[in-house]
Amino acid sequence: MGAQVNEFSTDATFSQNSNVKVPTQQAVKTYVDNLSSLSGNLTIGGNLTVNGTTTTVNSTNTTISDKLIELGSGTTGSPSGDIGIIFERGSSPNIFIGYDESEDQIAFKTTTGTGASTGDLSFTSNANVLLGNMITDRIITNEVIERVAGLSTGPTGTVALDLADKAVFNYTGNASGNFAFNVRGNNSTTLSSMLAVNECLTIAVVVQNGGTAYWNDGFDIDGVDNWSNVKWPAGVAPTQGTASGVDVYTFSIFRTGSNSTDYRIIANVTGYS
Repeated sequence: MGAQVNEFSTDATFSQNSNVKVPTQQAVKTYVDNLSSLSGNLTIGGNLTVNGTTTTVNSTNTTISDKLIELGSGTTGSPSGDIGIIFERGSSPNIFIGYDESEDQIAFKTTTGTGASTGDLSFTSNANVLLGNMITDRIITNEVIERVAGLSTGPTGTVALDLADKAVFNYTGNASGNFAFNVRGNNSTTLSSMLAVNECLTIAVVVQNGGTAYWNDGFDIDGVDNWSNVKWPAGVAPTQGTASGVDVYTFSIFRTGSNSTDYRIIANVTGYS
């Protein structure tokens, strides 16, 4: 036989935890109105509307099926105040990714601001950003710093230049014979997979010579001879190097078609002693 109900309860906290009392409607309403937390799992079949000023989520991982997330919903008129995402980093500066309203541009910044900040945030510096390929209409910058492939052994014969992550090569050892360059992505990546038709890549190679000077006499792309596609000033390829000096070669590689020899290569060399 089940439990028997013998009393109505006005306890709005349910602290009695009774199995024989039925709470009144007012007690239930008061309990729900004052409810501040739930333990266990909760599934809501309908929409959830939160009218407070702050929503705090303490879950370890959060997954969201929405493909679009809108920040600043309900904004009308002229926008004001920065909008974006802040990464809390403990004793290190926080990171802001978002729209800097005062500068009218997307920004990656370090900041002392938190998720509770409002208005125009105070930024301390630009944040470092590591990217792969980037497609842009125009680059406006204060300076460009290029990473250089330092090569201690001077060139001779056919030498590979890996362009997947470098475009400037500096030989600090003397050339020991005439040399040809084989440009590629790397030993497992072709340059043709990096460079689309009607794209161009410019590289620079600094070659050091001892008392006997050597020079460039060949140019391959992905192991395929493209020397006939190299165009030198006045149509004259180099026939000597700079003894006890350095020669700086530049090559602008234009891909003109899909075949392995569909390239136009504009070359130049300048000697320094």
